[in-house]
Amino acid sequence: MTKAELPPESLQQVARYLSPQDCCSALYVCRSWFRVFQRAIYRIIHVETDAQLQKLLDSLLRSYELYAPGSYHNGLVVRELHLKRPQEMLPGPASHQQEHKQNNVHLSQKDFDLLAKLCPELEVLDFAIAEWQHITLNPARSRWKYMRQCAPVHYADFGFLFLKAFNGSRLSHLHVNHQAEDLGMLVKSLKSMPNLQDVTLEMNDTDNDGDDAASSSLALAKHLQQMHALLPRLRRFNFIRTKTPAQESSAPLHDPHSMSAFAEPCRSLESLALHGHIDSYKWFEFISSSYPHLQSLSLTQLTTSRFGTKWMWQNALVQMIQALPMLKSLTLGGKNVPQLFSKAFAVELGKKKCSIESLYIDFETYQAIESCQFLLLVQSYGLNQLKFLRLRVWEQIPGWSGVTSNLFHCKQLQTLELSLSKGMMDQFPYTPFLIDHMLGHLPQLENLLLVGANVQVTYNNYEDLDKGCFRLQRLELRQSKIEHHTNTFRYLSSCCPRLDTLLLEKCEIEKKRQQQVVLPSSTWNTCCVSLPSSTVAQVRLSSFLIYRGTVQSNDYIGIELLCEQQYQGHGSKIVWCEAVKPERGQQIYPSYSLCADQDKLDELTDLYKACRSSLCLSASASSPTPSTPMPGNFSPTIGMITLQCKALLSGIALDNMKIPAKHFINK
Repeated sequence: MTKAELPPESLQQVARYLSPQDCCSALYVCRSWFRVFQRAIYRIIHVETDAQLQKLLDSLLRSYELYAPGSYHNGLVVRELHLKRPQEMLPGPASHQQEHKQNNVHLSQKDFDLLAKLCPELEVLDFAIAEWQHITLNPARSRWKYMRQCAPVHYADFGFLFLKAFNGSRLSHLHVNHQAEDLGMLVKSLKSMPNLQDVTLEMNDTDNDGDDAASSSLALAKHLQQMHALLPRLRRFNFIRTKTPAQESSAPLHDPHSMSAFAEPCRSLESLALHGHIDSYKWFEFISSSYPHLQSLSLTQLTTSRFGTKWMWQNALVQMIQALPMLKSLTLGGKNVPQLFSKAFAVELGKKKCSIESLYIDFETYQAIESCQFLLLVQSYGLNQLKFLRLRVWEQIPGWSGVTSNLFHCKQLQTLELSLSKGMMDQFPYTPFLIDHMLGHLPQLENLLLVGANVQVTYNNYEDLDKGCFRLQRLELRQSKIEHHTNTFRYLSSCCPRLDTLLLEKCEIEKKRQQQVVLPSSTWNTCCVSLPSSTVAQVRLSSFLIYRGTVQSNDYIGIELLCEQQYQGHGSKIVWCEAVKPERGQQIYPSYSLCADQDKLDELTDLYKACRSSLCLSASASSPTPSTPMPGNFSPTIGMITLQCKALLSGIALDNMKIPAKHFINK
């Protein structure tokens, strides 16, 4: 059987493991492959920028106009369309918070109507909630009969037109933003969507503590019980309060009758997430009594700022765990959550009859006593279920808190986000961190984020290091220093074959005199990031790797990408970036943009070739003579970052500036 004769079902399975570029190449094999891989390309689409959205609409429109009306076109294949929007700030393996501050993809009324025309079989349409403000629904033109998940919607837009345009009887996922006083009316409206399986109610709290707020809180359990009665298929429920009071809630909210258990427990709900609602330890009893069959529970951002008798909260948490025999995943996070950890909590998790298999903990803020107490619990009891940990530890004196050695007891830890002293207050030095020692004890670690660390390996000589094979896939260093960077990167490349993403933000390396080379009319700073064995796909470089001080920065930075293909004679291509001059004053942290002036590009490239040639001649000569700068009023400072990797990268950036991969391909 030839490749072209493979059944479509087999090709569809193969397409799931291929990159978009490989699927595009497969389109040109034959007609049968074209149909199969076309579906793989267009089925799920993620749009990051406004320009990408316009290119997508133009492509779909050309395909629509190319074929006869009612016949096959590319838009009929699209099932999911995701326009970039901020993600919910809930604990879990989250990415850098700055990524959530980026602009949304704008969806105009014209584009919205065009999508309804070109993609009639769309099932998922996801975009920012702010984009609903200018969109008018017209069920006659925009009616998706197969829609099961739409974008987050304001309660003001949630009505007859919305349900008709998105066919409310088919919706399985719903996210509604509403005011506290609208909760009762919103719950009654859910009866027109009996097939909902995943519901997120995002409540906007107001500052007043009047009668409306008190009555809404007192009727909270009643509204929730009514919602579960109307939605028999509901499996996931996220209840979010976006604005929480700074002080402890008023007395009526602590009334035990306000959180009385359901008359009839909801046994169908499997996953519950509460954010900003827990203002009393009575919530723990309410959860265990009302949802006895929970398998996943997430408690984030407790609203109370004064725990009073802390032991009452700790005992209530332990009793809730004991009362949920099917609970497998537990997430605890927020400013006050660290005070919930106790010896009884650790002992309960260590029991054989404990059903919890995955534990996710997020210390949102730095709390000295609670952080140290938590590490002592880990040392004494292990917390084997811990899979995610975001922790901030003050460690001005290396090793005094035992953060690294204590975490070695967490044998299932998969994601670790660790902030050290310099990451919290800039005037303190970097904390030494032996990354080979950490990976040697936690080989199962997949995601590692370090802030304020002096990352290094045990021995300066690479041959003396103990090699192993680790599962690390993502390494992110922020405001850190990389000691002996040549050996450190070489070690990571050799021992982490799955390493896919390397992010360096405001990171620096040790400065050596040998790194600075003086050429006529210029001063050069060089740095090499060598990852020859890892199949790294995404890299973010830091301009601080070749930073010259707190004031002076590099006028130009060149990024040279070397991979196996180029080693075979294709040569390397250098992308040049130039410093952006501020409108006023002087920047503490420099920013760069791609250099577009061709004359500058040619001159910088020639200078780099001359620099590389002079280094080779100096290395071969017995007594090299340093180059003498030519006289002139302007002597630019130029930096060069050489990146050695196994294959061409799909994503590369310098600080927050993304550089398209096409710039590194020789034409």
